Amino acid sequence: MIAKHQSIKPGMREFTVMMQKGNHLTRLYAWLYGIYAAFVLLECIDLLAFLKDQKAGLEPTYDIVHVGFFILELIVNTALAILFMMLGNLKKLSPLTMALTVLIITTFRTIMIYYLYCFTDPQVHFVPYIYKNVNAFSEVMRVVILPAQIISGFVCSVFWIRIIRKTKLLKNVEDKHLIH
Repeated sequence: MIAKHQSIKPGMREFTVMMQKGNHLTRLYAWLYGIYAAFVLLECIDLLAFLKDQKAGLEPTYDIVHVGFFILELIVNTALAILFMMLGNLKKLSPLTMALTVLIITTFRTIMIYYLYCFTDPQVHFVPYIYKNVNAFSEVMRVVILPAQIISGFVCSVFWIRIIRKTKLLKNVEDKHLIH
């Protein structure tokens, strides 16, 4: 009976390590949203400053309502950063819940990134098409951080799905030991 109990422990140890790695990946995912939220905050400040102090010969192609869409994106990214940071710190969260949450939000974010930044037909946009270079750092951030959010989201989802499979395997091993 002791040998059976000891053979289960290494699998549980491996499961615990995988859960910790999954939580670390989720926190990395949260950091990417937080970094992008800070960047959008800087863009909002730039856009509002340009509206207030217009330079001679330059007129903005947007108004305060358009800046509101950037502010909305700021709020959404900040909320997602906080959500994923909290989820990454929970110890008793189901791997299935985590996998589905990350996968659904990553899929939605992928669609929105395509719509806001890649889809170039402004007549169809339900939001103003002002997502352009606000400052010299805009393009670099969008080329680096946005794909990193998508890639890390799908990697995180796959990792949580692997944890679900590992959980099922451990459950099967435990059931076999209990039957014999």
